Formats: sequence, C-alpha cells, structure tokens
Amino acid sequence: MDIRLSLNLNQRLTLLQKLGLKSKHFDSCLVRTERLIQQSHYQKALSLLEQEGAGNYRGVLDWYCGTASPSWDLRIKAYYDGRCGRLIETVPFDEIDKMDQVYAEILMHLNETRKELIQKKVIRPHHSGDFAMRGAATQWVRRIAGELIPTAPPVEDRKVA
Repeated sequence: MDIRLSLNLNQRLTLLQKLGLKSKHFDSCLVRTERLIQQSHYQKALSLLEQEGAGNYRGVLDWYCGTASPSWDLRIKAYYDGRCGRLIETVPFDEIDKMDQVYAEILMHLNETRKELIQKKVIRPHHSGDFAMRGAATQWVRRIAGELIPTAPPVEDRKVA
C-alpha cells in the first residue's frame, strides 16, 4: 500500500473516532461534509445551488464539491475517467481535512441562509428559489471555496491502473 494512502487512512480513522462516527457509513474522506449531506435539511440547502449537470456525478458529495470548486470538478471527472486516483490516495491528509472543514462550513451557512429565506418568505420550504438566486448562491460558494480550498493537483493525460 502506498505510504500516503496508509497515512491518510490512519488519519481519517482517527478523525472518524474523534467525531464519534462509524467508518462503514462513509465512502469518502470528507467525513464532516458527508455526515451533513446525509441529513435532509442540508440536502435541501444544496437546492440553493445551480443544478445544471448534477446527473453527471456519482453522488451528491461529488456534485457539491465539483460545483463549489471548478478545479476539483476537473479532478472528479478525471477520476471517473480513470485518469487519476482517489482523493485519499493523491492529496495529503491536512489538505483533505481543510477541504472537509471548508465544505462543511459552507454547507452549514447555506442551510442557515435557506432558513432565513424561508422565514422572510422569499422562498417556500419546498422550493429552491429562482434561477438568479441559485446563480448568486453558486457564485458565492465558488468564491469562498476558491479562497479557502487548495487548488486540485493537475491531471495527467494517462489512465491510472
């Protein structure tokens, strides 16, 4: 096993234990963000973002990360195409942990924003707002993520074995 993968898996397990989570429920190393996304009110908060292309992802977490971070979107799609390894295999854990913290905080903020919009009757509880609102929310998320999340490493033009 690659040394980085082994170290990252150990640090992920430590984080899961510290947060009181069970690893069998988590497919990714973004454990905080995934834990939030499993809750319906956070899923509804994601409805504030543009939904274009959402069907091109294998899961909600991939779609959210790709929507928030265009450089990581390219990396996710390269992984799907077999042109790069998994996040946990290719990025140091401290960067993964930082990404997870930022994605989780953005999602919590989106949830609070959605609650305020409902309270002020700008949107209804089962409605995500209009196109302009989703566009503005998506641009805000991309700006914050762009400032705080490390840029994805470049993708090589070759298949990963």
